[in-house]
Amino acid sequence: MSAIAETVDIAADRKARFGSLERIVVKVGTRILTAQDNSLDVEYVQDLATQMAQIRSRGVELVLVSSGAVGAGMGRLGLTKRPKSIEELQACASVGQVQLMHHYKLALREHNIAVGQLLLTASDLRGSKDRYIHIQQAFRGLEHAGVLPVVNENDTVAVEELRYGDNDQLSAHVANLIGADLMVVFTTADGLCDENPATNQHAQVIPTVSEITSEIESLAAGTDDENAIGGMDTKIKAAKMLMATGVMMLIAHGRRTTLPQLLDGEPSGTLFVPKVDRADGHKRYILAQSVEGTLNLDDGAANAIVGGGKSLLPSGITNVVGKFTPGDVVSLKNGGDTEIARGLTTYDAMDMRRIAGRQSSDITELLGYHGGDEAVHRDNLVLV
Repeated sequence: MSAIAETVDIAADRKARFGSLERIVVKVGTRILTAQDNSLDVEYVQDLATQMAQIRSRGVELVLVSSGAVGAGMGRLGLTKRPKSIEELQACASVGQVQLMHHYKLALREHNIAVGQLLLTASDLRGSKDRYIHIQQAFRGLEHAGVLPVVNENDTVAVEELRYGDNDQLSAHVANLIGADLMVVFTTADGLCDENPATNQHAQVIPTVSEITSEIESLAAGTDDENAIGGMDTKIKAAKMLMATGVMMLIAHGRRTTLPQLLDGEPSGTLFVPKVDRADGHKRYILAQSVEGTLNLDDGAANAIVGGGKSLLPSGITNVVGKFTPGDVVSLKNGGDTEIARGLTTYDAMDMRRIAGRQSSDITELLGYHGGDEAVHRDNLVLV
């Protein structure tokens, strides 16, 4: 197939996939939002606002996850390098968040669109399901009021997120939370390349990825930009989570293409296309939770879960790692130590070790009670 024919096919495929979008998340990286001196690029914010207004005029609901608070704060405070200390980062985030929202408000007001800010941390979406649902309701309330939500990590107080967090992961969690059809990641990369573009000028963008294999993961590398957090590796992790719940993700250069162009089928960037149907809200909630332990499985159990949609029985468990309680999320791994699923455990770690490798009929005798035949029920399992 010629390159021209392939491009036409990609464009037609994307136009068909994007034709029925109802809700999308747009994530914009720090380097897209800031100028060379680290100050906020106001002209770009205005252009992005116009793009989002055009998409909303098509009847597509949109949530913006915006990086740039620390970068904008650095510019406002006259700093040329990202601070190392937590205190300085918190100060930059606090100052920059005001700058960021002020300019989004002004830019979107030109299109008669109100904005609402939501500052989240990873812990906000983990633990209590009631809290998770309350955050969902906040998004729905803004949507019903016609307000465009602007989300960022609460970097001013979330110390752990400042050290290790990235908005790629947060964006994926938000996309799952609101039931988005697509997440668009605007970055300074043209997409996922088949070689490292920094060392190989002939590297080419991979237009479509339908499975996150070890080869795909090996193509991702962290950023060399000291003023940004994350890189292609964090984006691949986000794509992996979204594909597990049936959500598409598109990585594209935020300065070389626009949202309307992309949603009209322009073959730019890399589109991650899931093989599974959209997951229900319960399974999306499971993926939002932190993993508290690991269950290693024999081949029979792994195949039954992946190929047969079965529950995990104690007899298929070969090893139990970590400390967890009933209802915690555990990672299920096959004999090759590859994660195949996540799920809510029926038993705590101590009891799981006692029943591992044994028949379900032995549970009462081993534990003195019977919490269920399944170590993890299939209704509480998500394939990854």
